[in-house]
Amino acid sequence: MIVVMMMAVIVAVMLIVGAVLGIEWRVERRKPRAEPAQHLLDHVITADTQPIAGDLHIDVAIADVPSEPRQLVRIGGRDLNERLRPADNPHDGAIVEYEAVAVVQRRHLRQVKKKLGAALAGQHDAAAMALMRVERDRIDGVGAIPLTGGFDFACALHNRNPRLVLSARTMPSDSRTHVTAAVGGCGGHRYVAAPKRGIRGMTINGKAYIAGAYEHPTRLAPDKTVAQLHAEVALGALADAGLAREDVDGYFCSGDAPGPGPASMAEYMNLKLRHVESTEIGGASYTLLAAHAAEAIALGKCDVGLVTLAGRPRSEGMATGTAPRPRDPNQPEAGWEMPYAITTANGYAMCAMRHMHEFGTTSEQLAWVKVAASHHAQHNPHAMLPEVVTVEDVVSSPMIADPLHRLDCCVISDGGGALVIVRPEIAKKLKRPLVKIIGAGEAVKHLTGGTFDLTTSGATRAGPIAFAEAGITPADIKYASIYDSFTITVIIQLEDLGFCAKGAGGKFVADGNLISGVGKLPFNTDGGGLCNNHPANRGSMTKVIEAVRQLRGEAHPAVQVKNCDLALAQGTGFQLATRHGSATLIMERE
Repeated sequence: MIVVMMMAVIVAVMLIVGAVLGIEWRVERRKPRAEPAQHLLDHVITADTQPIAGDLHIDVAIADVPSEPRQLVRIGGRDLNERLRPADNPHDGAIVEYEAVAVVQRRHLRQVKKKLGAALAGQHDAAAMALMRVERDRIDGVGAIPLTGGFDFACALHNRNPRLVLSARTMPSDSRTHVTAAVGGCGGHRYVAAPKRGIRGMTINGKAYIAGAYEHPTRLAPDKTVAQLHAEVALGALADAGLAREDVDGYFCSGDAPGPGPASMAEYMNLKLRHVESTEIGGASYTLLAAHAAEAIALGKCDVGLVTLAGRPRSEGMATGTAPRPRDPNQPEAGWEMPYAITTANGYAMCAMRHMHEFGTTSEQLAWVKVAASHHAQHNPHAMLPEVVTVEDVVSSPMIADPLHRLDCCVISDGGGALVIVRPEIAKKLKRPLVKIIGAGEAVKHLTGGTFDLTTSGATRAGPIAFAEAGITPADIKYASIYDSFTITVIIQLEDLGFCAKGAGGKFVADGNLISGVGKLPFNTDGGGLCNNHPANRGSMTKVIEAVRQLRGEAHPAVQVKNCDLALAQGTGFQLATRHGSATLIMERE
């Protein structure tokens, strides 16, 4: 008893001294970093939160950061960079790297900690796996982690030091839990947090404009070389921009360009360059290269970037979807995969079959993707397949690889396309509508040591990065160009980009929801790869070109989206069922 009284006296004396001298006494117990649940939750502000609507600014002091408060901003539209651009450097965008964590209201904290700890210990709960993936891979993006139990959740955003948390929303307890699905959740809202002062990282938002876009009109070119097609699309895009070959100082190409990297084509077109790139991620290469051209321009590496694509698979008689492709025996996976001779159609069919098994997707729902593309292709004089088809036509066409029918597959065509991407100062002097790049993301998805999910794509990572940089949500997009090598490719990417929940893609595309003037999300208004063009077996170039047409108001009047000011182009390259590249590009009309 005497000891207790002595301790009480000591504590009282300390409090009095602290009050007089302005000293704050604080006892901290360090939490071991080895416990993922505790480590993450320690950085969560647990004060009661409230829903935020409209454009509301809140200043909150973040724990353990005495230097200055941070500002948490709810952005309802695409004005993130305008609002948060620092006055001392107006050309920098306000982009912060984020991770997703769980956050709940105070009254639920103890229950959630207990539930989350048990889930992490068992390593079987979806939310636990998502948290561990975020902590391990340091995913850049924005999202919330929906937990089970029907609690109130918040959209939780934080940079790496300190963590930032914002608002509360009710999310359905049956939400599929991974980072991309969470981005599209949160009651239809998205929350963005940024430091009150300063910029972390660099952005290409508004740093480059697409001044020229050109698609070769041919779909069969037996009388032309691949190099000639590259040169023709390059001249076409330059003419569209109002620039000359001599203006080009940056060249971007991929594996379809003949010769070693960009060297042969640079010589063939007599380009005088100070920046080159030849990144190869298959069909997604051109959405990626457009973003890389913007990056190079933002860094001052070039002023006018030219991106080209061309090929002749139709003239050369390639059975690209149904025959095994030649593979480098030095690839580390070759010994395990080459003996089984997977084809493109086989791989994508496995993804479709798994999606059907897991989510109940039907062949009729897949067919609606083709139906929408055909409704658009009828207005394109250059489309390979301009006839409108029905759901019955698709499901009655010959089976290629169960469950994919012939009309679920894209066309094989010759031709190509090109883009000209320039500095803002150059774009504003040209007599062309202004289309600026505001966000981009890229990723490579692979088998991850055997934990592969056939129903998701690399868009689960590329998409959130692009949306975060653009400061918008999927709901803001007026038009979407989605890579459509097969109908299932479209459904999976729409889910992974956040346009609908995981597993809901079949219902989302049904009943004409992708048809311009009819549905909620017009897609591939040129007919896409399913009906119009898939040059060199690489479809992302035409995806960007049609998005530019829509933003300029130059699409066919029958498919032009009204008030189209925000568009997205999404590419997927290589094999969806094994390893593939993914690239997302977001553009805005100015």
